[in-house]
Amino acid sequence: MARFDKAHGDLLRWRDSRDAILAARSPSPELACAICAVDAAFKAEVLEFRIRRALYAQVMNEAEVSRVQQHETMTGQHSWDFDWWLTESTMRATDAGVDAIAQLLNLGLELGANAEATTLPMDVAKILAGRSDTALVSKAVQNLRESPECCGIRAFVNYVKHAGFPDRTMHALPSDARRITQIEQFVYRSDSFGPWTPDDIDSMLDGWRLHATAVIDALVRATTP
Repeated sequence: MARFDKAHGDLLRWRDSRDAILAARSPSPELACAICAVDAAFKAEVLEFRIRRALYAQVMNEAEVSRVQQHETMTGQHSWDFDWWLTESTMRATDAGVDAIAQLLNLGLELGANAEATTLPMDVAKILAGRSDTALVSKAVQNLRESPECCGIRAFVNYVKHAGFPDRTMHALPSDARRITQIEQFVYRSDSFGPWTPDDIDSMLDGWRLHATAVIDALVRATTP
């Protein structure tokens, strides 16, 4: 369960930072919402693997009770759909975390950007770049937004929203700890992405959390004595 442990560790690290941010800022409904949204992004993969464990246990139980192969059970017949849905859900939640972090920065640093604007992440990045006291935060945000992991996840989510699902294949039944979806190459806004194996998807999610954690760490340093 190395992947679960890593994702869970990043979630706990974010929650330590969350507590520091809350201690340094006056509470408000807007700040509470932003923190919940960031929490959802860091928690996405943890929830994915908890659901995978439950589904795998259900398949094993059905196979034992019905005395059939795993892929012939009621739940096992839909393993591919479950695997894809869980993978896509994690990618979507992770991508939404960029907007959530932008709003957290907006409130935590009192940047004054319009939280309702669809360009919020870009607006926050521009404001940060124009301030001398937020250089470290600005650099961390730039690294997140321009990272290949973040760009890949964003392209995947936009492609799914506007053009349907990329081709995907499955070569085995899912286990209780690993996704098996493989996404073939697709083109979004003239740039090619993929093909992505499960290891590639893992790397994108790991990279996103790494850069997102750096942004949060920079925010904590900027807002606490």
